[in-house]
Amino acid sequence: MIHDIPKPDISPDFTIEDIHKIRIWEYERLKDATREERIEDVGKRAAEAFAQIEVLRVSAHAVNISSTNITCKESKFV
Repeated sequence: MIHDIPKPDISPDFTIEDIHKIRIWEYERLKDATREERIEDVGKRAAEAFAQIEVLRVSAHAVNISSTNITCKESKFV
C-alpha cells in the first residue's frame, strides 16, 4: 500500500536538509508497499519525468536552441 503523504516543502536553495526530507517522505510513502506497487510507482513517475523532458526538448527546439551549443559558462548552474 502506497501512502498518500503530501510532498515536503523544499527550500529554493535545496539544502542537505531538503534531501533528508525527501528521503523520509519517500520512505513513509513506500514503507508498506509491495514489490509490484513499488515497480508500478517508479514506472509511473519515470513516465511523467520523460514527458516533462520531452516538453522541454520540444520547447528548446522551437526557439532554435541546440543542446550541443550550451557550454558550462552559459549554464545558470555555474
